[in-house]
Order: sequence, then C-alpha cells, then structure tokens
Amino acid sequence: MCGRSLRTANQSPPRPDPVDVTVTVKSADGSTKKLLIPITVTAPVTGPVWGVYNGLGAPYDTGDDEYTALIGSRPRVGISYYSMADGQLPNAQESRRVAAGTVPQISCESKSYKTATLQWAWVDIATGKYDAQYILFAQKLAALNGPVMVCPDHEGDEQITNKQRLNPADTGAAYAKAWLHVQSVMAPIAPKIIWVWWMGGYNTANMRSCYVGDSHVDVVGCDPYRSKSHPASETAAQTWNSRLSALDTFVGASVPRAMTETATDITSAGIPAAVAWWDGVADRATALGLTHVNFYNRHSDGEWWANPYPDVQAAIKRQIAKMNGPFKLL
Repeated sequence: MCGRSLRTANQSPPRPDPVDVTVTVKSADGSTKKLLIPITVTAPVTGPVWGVYNGLGAPYDTGDDEYTALIGSRPRVGISYYSMADGQLPNAQESRRVAAGTVPQISCESKSYKTATLQWAWVDIATGKYDAQYILFAQKLAALNGPVMVCPDHEGDEQITNKQRLNPADTGAAYAKAWLHVQSVMAPIAPKIIWVWWMGGYNTANMRSCYVGDSHVDVVGCDPYRSKSHPASETAAQTWNSRLSALDTFVGASVPRAMTETATDITSAGIPAAVAWWDGVADRATALGLTHVNFYNRHSDGEWWANPYPDVQAAIKRQIAKMNGPFKLL
C-alpha cells in the first residue's frame, strides 16, 4: 500500500567505516619496509532536511515566504492542516511548494475549524461514509504531480489523551482503521503520496494503540516540544529522546523517523536557553538518522515564535545550514 519498500530498495547499502591500509614498499637497495596509509573517505551528505509549520493563519500563501525572508532559505518541507469536515481542499500554496522543491506535509483533519461540535468520527471514516471527500482531496493531490506527505488526521494519540473525540467509539483501534481506510481510498488516485504516521508522542499506550503497522507507513513522526513546564537547561536531545524511545517499542527499526513538529519555549526559558536548545538540533537529528525536522514558528502561540528574537533566528539559521542534504524519503 505504501512506497517505503520501493523507495528504500534503490538506496545504496551503508558504507563501512574507512580502515587504514598497511602496504609494503621495496626500496632501490632491495630492502622493504611497511608504511601505514591513512584512508580518508568524504562522507556523502545524508543528514536530515528542515521544514516549517506556519499554522492556519490567513492568508495561507504567505507562510513559506515570510519564513524564507526570516531565515534566508526555503523550507524543504511545509506543513498544512486541512479540515475534511469543513470541505477544505489543497490550495495554491501546495502547487507553489511543489514547484519550488518544498514537499508539502499535510494532515487531513477530521475536526472542523469552524464549528466545535462538528467532527467526522473515525468509526464513520473507516466504513467509507466520507469517501467522496477523500477521493476529491486525492485528486487535488495527484494534480500537484509531485511528492506530498499525507497523514489522515495527525496526533490521534493526543486527541484520545485529551478527550477531544466526540464519539466514544473513537479509540486507538478506530483511528488505525480509519487511517488505513483513507490510505486505501487515496493511494490509487495519488500514488506519489508519502504516508506519514504523525503522532504527538506524549502517551505511549495511546500512541501504540493508533499504530497502523510498518508496512503501511513511509515514515513515522512525533511532536516533542520543550514547553514552559520543562527545565530551561533541557537540550533538544533530552526533549526528543523519550518520544523516540517510545516509538522504538513498537515501530520497526527500518522505518524512517522524523520530528514532525518541534520547538522550544522562548518566553519562559529565556533567549540564551532557547539558543542553546536550537544549537543542538541538527547534530542530534543527524545522529538519530532522522529524515526531517519541522520547526514550529507561529505567532499566535507566542512562546514558540522566533521572529522577534534575532539571536534565536541566528541559531535556527545555523541549524538549517547543516540540514540541507538530500531528502531520504524521495
């Protein structure tokens, strides 16, 4: 159903670490001696790429451009959230992203952004009640004629933990069935979809209950934040470790991982702490072998917003400079 096995099948096997070589050299007088020749291999660029979350603030189309102006580089991944319940469809921003080499990462939200009491139940999605809307959405994605990451409703685990589901039958198992049904509907129409299983990551049991299986995902991700309740001294590695360790308990080691959203509090922790947190992002992401890291930057949630802080902007720029390798999912 997904393309992970096809994409990874063409990747080169891991290169072994270089080994110094000892050679025997014969001199003109007939004597011999051994020389140690250090072998230096330039490693290929295989690190993660960077993306950004700009929220749903109108107009949709300004987000990437504003962030590009702030940082000085176009994001390699751009996140969007569309309400299926409101009938939202991919807009012109996604076409511009694909044309510019930015891969959209899209969540097909079951909730309404207009009406608090309107929500498509996962149990109904799983039975095909809303297939017509998903078919139309997939047709719009296919028309982009480029790669796009899709999750059929992000952070299902957090929706359960925070009791946001209006239908009591919407359990983790119901989420997984809905996810798989949407995939079965959309994948034949839009075969370039990269399927991202995208969780919050704060409740391991709920996250595990939502899992759809390794064979149905191209990448799994979670959304760890260093919030104001965390120590200001906490590093990016510490923020991420427990979430990734939880994934490791039920997701196969061969499945790629990502930070589908991440950031640090700035207003409570202070600028020096925020700078120190960001300065550890790229190296940690590379060490973990992540495919991509999406930086959360949204002014309506001011504690994460980097725009007013030049020192934080500079730290993010330093990380981006290290995160422009080839996108492993393409």
